[in-house]
Amino acid sequence: DASYMFYNCSKLTSIDTSGFKNVTNAVAMFYNCTLLTSVDTAAFTKVTDTSSMFSYCSKLTSIDTAAFTNVTSAAAMFYNCTKLASVDTATFTNVTSVGSMFYNCTSLTSIDTTAFTNATNTSSMFYNCTKLASVDTAAFTNVTSASNMFNGCTSLASVDTAGFKNVTNAVAMFYNCTSLASIN
Repeated sequence: DASYMFYNCSKLTSIDTSGFKNVTNAVAMFYNCTLLTSVDTAAFTKVTDTSSMFSYCSKLTSIDTAAFTNVTSAAAMFYNCTKLASVDTATFTNVTSVGSMFYNCTSLTSIDTTAFTNATNTSSMFYNCTKLASVDTAAFTNVTSASNMFNGCTSLASVDTAGFKNVTNAVAMFYNCTSLASIN
């Protein structure tokens, strides 16, 4: 259990994570580590919960997510990572909770969502991702809660919602999507 281990270590610039091979809980592990620009995540193969793991890591520009094959909860994982421009999400096939995962990731321009086939909660997933221009939503067939999912995505021009067959909560899903010109 490494939850909250480096919480609010705002002066932390680098860390050797090779010894974290048995960690399963990484909740808020690097929360508010505002000077971290990268983290070697190769040892995190057993982690199942990455909720808020990198929240408020405002200088984090990229991250290798290949080790996160066992993650089931990634809620708010990259919350307010304003410099994060891209994330490889291919390993997130077991994730069910991705609420607020990319909340306020204002540098994120595109994302591959094909791995999120088990996601059920996508509430506020892309909230205020102002540069996000397109999202493939075909994988979101199990989503039931999508409230505020794209709220504030001012660059989003079109969305195909065909995958949202089970959504029961879509409150403010496209609120303030000022560039949204078409929706299927």
